[in-house]
Amino acid sequence: MIEFYSGDLIETITYKGQIVYGIVLESVVRFHYTELRIWSRSKIIAIVHDGNKGGVKLIQRGNNEERITRKTI
Repeated sequence: MIEFYSGDLIETITYKGQIVYGIVLESVVRFHYTELRIWSRSKIIAIVHDGNKGGVKLIQRGNNEERITRKTI
């Protein structure tokens, strides 16, 4: 099964057959599925991926980027 990390660019298909691109915000493995929260079309979308090749395609790895928080002095 493919592992997804924050910042990865992925491609998936909607139930209408449209191709959608999104950036992974969070990836959680539960049981035999991966729950993905992606940012696509100015919305946060949840996707359940079961490991099939046709469901979600990794386009570009995001180098596991973490957002840097500002420290208060």
